[in-house]
Amino acid sequence: MKQSESIVELAKALAKAQGEMGGAVKGSDNPFFKTKYADLASVIEAIKPAFTANSLSYVQFPISNERGAGVSTRIMHSSGEWLEAEFIIPCKQDAHGIGSAITYARRYGLQSATGVPAEDDDGNHATSENTSQSYSPQQAVTQNNDDLEWFNEEDFESMRDAMQAKIKSGERTGPEIVKNLRTSFKVNKKFAADIEGLADATI
Repeated sequence: MKQSESIVELAKALAKAQGEMGGAVKGSDNPFFKTKYADLASVIEAIKPAFTANSLSYVQFPISNERGAGVSTRIMHSSGEWLEAEFIIPCKQDAHGIGSAITYARRYGLQSATGVPAEDDDGNHATSENTSQSYSPQQAVTQNNDDLEWFNEEDFESMRDAMQAKIKSGERTGPEIVKNLRTSFKVNKKFAADIEGLADATI
C-alpha cells in the first residue's frame, strides 16, 4: 500500500463515510450456483453518497505484469491526501482473460479499500434458500472469517489457467492453491475438487 505524506484528514473523512455507508446489495445472479453477488455497480452505489458528503473520491487504473492483470485503486480526499493499493489477479494473457481480471479486480479492490461489506438481498441467502440447491454453506470447510465472499464461477474462470499452469509446472499442488484461496474466499467442496482436478485436465 502507498499513501500521501499525511492521511490525517483522509482518515477522519473515511471514518465518517464508513459510518454512513451501508452494504453492497447482492443483486447480480451467479447462474452456476443459483446465488447472488454484489457487482461493481452495487459497490459504487453503496459508497457514492457517503463519499460525496465527506469530500472523498476514488480512481482505478488498469495494471498488469507477468503474473496477471488488475487495478490500482486510489482513495482521495479534497485536502490532497490519498491511499493507494494494487490488486493483481492471475489470468490468461489474452484480451478475454485480462478483461475479466480487471473487472473482477475493480469490484473487489474498491470494496476492500472502502470497507464495504456485501449483503444478501433477501436475508436468507445462507440459510433456507440454499438447502435445495447444488451446494450449501454446510458443504464448505468452516471459515475463520464469515465476512469472506464465496469463491464463485466467475472467480474460477478468471483464475483457472493460472492455477492449472502452477499445478502442471509443479510450482503448487491443488491442495496448496485451495489452502491459499481460503485466506481470501470461502471455498466449497465442489470448487476445491475442481481446482485439485486441474492436475489431470487438458490445458
